[in-house]
Amino acid sequence: MEQQVRDAIVGGTWLTLSAYSLVANLLLLFLICNSGELRKFTSYWIIASFSLCDAGMTIISLCHFIPSILARSGNSRPEAVLDYFMLFYNLFWYTEIVHIALMAFNRFICIVYPVYHTAFFSAARTSLLLCLSYVLGFAITLPTLFPKCYLLWNSQYYIPMYAVEDTWYRYMDLGVNATVVALTVAFYGGILYEVRNVARKSQQSAFGTGNINQRNYRMEIRLLAQFFATSLVYVLTWTCWLWMPNITFSQWIGFSMTSLFFINTSVNPTIYLIFNKSLRQKFYHVVCRKSKDATTPFMTVKTNEERES
Repeated sequence: MEQQVRDAIVGGTWLTLSAYSLVANLLLLFLICNSGELRKFTSYWIIASFSLCDAGMTIISLCHFIPSILARSGNSRPEAVLDYFMLFYNLFWYTEIVHIALMAFNRFICIVYPVYHTAFFSAARTSLLLCLSYVLGFAITLPTLFPKCYLLWNSQYYIPMYAVEDTWYRYMDLGVNATVVALTVAFYGGILYEVRNVARKSQQSAFGTGNINQRNYRMEIRLLAQFFATSLVYVLTWTCWLWMPNITFSQWIGFSMTSLFFINTSVNPTIYLIFNKSLRQKFYHVVCRKSKDATTPFMTVKTNEERES
């Protein structure tokens, strides 16, 4: 297959994923920011900030990664301005990783220890935690400014690569991601354990046992589905990117691994819009209201005239 054809396939695939990701994340941000009801709940602040990170990575992909493929610009150099694109991409990526652990902790406190929810996630403390997430993301990204930790975009193999193959930053990256995965599994495991206990106690109760048990079972399945769907692509992304080049490597392997980053930014808003009932209702309300306003302006005027007569 000719190189231009491969570049067209890769660029077209990533452009499609990026376009969907950008629209979905901006839609999610709009629904949350436009709703006074949702803004009252600090958990939606975390979701909005999470989507902001996804949107940031998508914009950088549209401005840097995809054009470099279509224009065949070659490898980026340490002194080139293109390295700053990688710096900001890593900033959004690691900030999002911190957000994953923060959201898991938020849900753990909300479901398992609800009496402490206000203490941990008041408006002021949630704002502070979000600011700390960006500070931590920047701190983790900072070493990539040094030559031994340079992360360069290789448009030939469709993947970012370390300038020094055996850099210590690779193991730091592994440690950060593994820690976040362990914390997330622990928090969601605690949630599922608590839900199972509540379902068991409800089943032993004398009143409404069947309905309560069924509702808790559905709740457990929804929590498990959200955790599995939002975490699986993330785990596959960093695991494959970190270890797959050591096993085998080709252009299509690089394309597949980098595509996981694009899929990751698309999956998160999709999961929230599908599984989150409040966001679904807000979406339907916005779409239905706008379509109704566009199709029935004259009917409203006519009704008012009839009332006056």
